[in-house]
Amino acid sequence: PVDEKIKATMDRRILLPLGMGFVSGLVIMMGVNHLKQKAKQRDEAPRKRALSAGDIRPPFPAPVVKLLDSASLCYLSTTHAGAPHLSLMHFTYVQHEELIVFTTRRNTLKHRNLVKSPDVAILIHDFPGLTSEGQVLDGEGGEKTYSRTYAVTLYGRAYVLEEGPDSERLREKHLARQPESAVFIKGDDIAVVTVLIHTARLCDSADKVTEWSSTGQ
Repeated sequence: PVDEKIKATMDRRILLPLGMGFVSGLVIMMGVNHLKQKAKQRDEAPRKRALSAGDIRPPFPAPVVKLLDSASLCYLSTTHAGAPHLSLMHFTYVQHEELIVFTTRRNTLKHRNLVKSPDVAILIHDFPGLTSEGQVLDGEGGEKTYSRTYAVTLYGRAYVLEEGPDSERLREKHLARQPESAVFIKGDDIAVVTVLIHTARLCDSADKVTEWSSTGQ
């Protein structure tokens, strides 16, 4: 009987920490899930603000995809002290992830702006050729058309990536798309930035602005 009491006491001493450990782990897991949900809600806030303006959401319509695939330069607008700050950027569009990718040196005002205020606007254009008379030309033989989209303004949130596999994977994609810009892409002090696009507006060569939403709203 004494041995059984000792064994029962030892079992309780063993099981009690295990039970407490399980409960602690469960509490930690619940806390992590709560923080993830809060972070998701924070990330959704800019999306909801952007949607309130109407405009466009991914997945992009074909004209936008064509423009993003064909263009290599964009105008990036960030915010500094309540005022816009404009930068000319080389960019790469990663279609299957619906991301705009670019790089920037960490010791720039642009980088500080992105960290402090990540909501950005991006303008991309692909102007058709013009004759001496100013007529719009598009395609072989100088066929005139006014259906081509030549500018798109994108609104989204920028994420300055930490160094790691994801940032290097996107850096290599950007470098493969923009090999002539390697000096702006590879380097110890160059950060990879992605922009998740929330909304956009298209404008064609007839100055017609198109609004579109994948939600139909």
